[in-house]
Amino acid sequence: MKTEDDVNSNAPPLAPGTDIAWKYGTKGDLSGQVICNFCKRPYRGGINRLKYHLARIPGKDVALCSAAPPKVVREMQALLATPSQKKVEKQKTKMAVGAGIGGNVSFEDSVSNSLFAQNQCSEPNENSTLPASMRHKTMEGFFVPPTVAQPSLDTTWGKDKIQATRRAATNFCYYCNIPFNVANSPYWATMVNAFINVGRGMKAPTTKDFSGPLLEDVVLTTHAIVDEQRKNWRKHGYIIMSDGWIDTKNGTLLKFMVASCGTIVFLKSIDAPDKIKDALLIFKLLEEVVLEVGVENVVQVATDNASAYVSAGKMLERKYKTLFWSPCAAHVIDLMLEDMGKLLWIKTVVDEAKIITKFIYNHTWVLSLMREHTGGKEIIRPGITRFVSNFLALQSLFEAEAPLKRMFISDKWRDSSFRHSDDGEKV
Repeated sequence: MKTEDDVNSNAPPLAPGTDIAWKYGTKGDLSGQVICNFCKRPYRGGINRLKYHLARIPGKDVALCSAAPPKVVREMQALLATPSQKKVEKQKTKMAVGAGIGGNVSFEDSVSNSLFAQNQCSEPNENSTLPASMRHKTMEGFFVPPTVAQPSLDTTWGKDKIQATRRAATNFCYYCNIPFNVANSPYWATMVNAFINVGRGMKAPTTKDFSGPLLEDVVLTTHAIVDEQRKNWRKHGYIIMSDGWIDTKNGTLLKFMVASCGTIVFLKSIDAPDKIKDALLIFKLLEEVVLEVGVENVVQVATDNASAYVSAGKMLERKYKTLFWSPCAAHVIDLMLEDMGKLLWIKTVVDEAKIITKFIYNHTWVLSLMREHTGGKEIIRPGITRFVSNFLALQSLFEAEAPLKRMFISDKWRDSSFRHSDDGEKV
């Protein structure tokens, strides 16, 4: 009697030079499309997406295959866990180059050097105020930790203990309502491996630890990094950026940031509901920031296009002749799109596009049929604002025009109940 592992496991042999996963996938009609042999789901983007689909690994923007046999699932998981020969050779080349320049370089050193490389605008400083452990680390290096080498698994644990450990992490995410893509964060592997490296007896941080000494340590380290960045401000100049936000409860927040050499540092925010529309008060707040960081090195002050900000920026230019004010380019474009959307012929097209997208995304079966014809490509692309989203949706519909037309003349659509509905006819 055949087991579940034996089902569909006798795949045809592969052609030389092809990926092993092609045993379980078929090329589709569209360019770059791959169709799963088990559940017949199509994917665009190459054979790698099929691997994650078959391996049932979440967080990779693919649905998990429920029809693949366990043997195939384990095979794909092992394949993804093993680095390809090309990656191995590439890493060996990097290490060889590093060794040729500065002597023997280990894999860990090469990773550390690449992630904590000095910012191109900063220079070594023996009198740095940073602690030795943080010296020569940029803002990017601080907030994106290096990849920690995965410790070898203790096989004496047994499958039950390993599964219990994985389930404990899963239950934590479920209970705290944490999105599954937390596993894609570089901090996730760093945290797990840090606990492993310490060994047994390590106690998890408490609420008091998080809000007390650990928080204080992070604050001190962050201040030290910001102080190091201030040296670049004095040497290379900087841009002061300000923006105001009003939430759904009419709460107001003004925030101020400094940009220099590709690094943006948050300075402060002010809860000021009475100042958001007062040009004179905004001018005083901007002036306070300019004087705080040093007016002699301010190159530009950038704000949004609200009338109060425009007036405050002009006042700042008149008082300090060495700097100039400019509006936020993104806000300018957003206002342009808003005005364009008010034109009758454009508004008509946008409204028709909304009818199409709402109908498709409000019906699961229709959405599945659309993805089948577009190769998994979506026609809704969220933007920062409503006006940007409208025009991104128009662009997506234009790009997907041909597959959408094929969808609405397909046999599946003609045989469906949606075909005869009023909304379906209109779409």
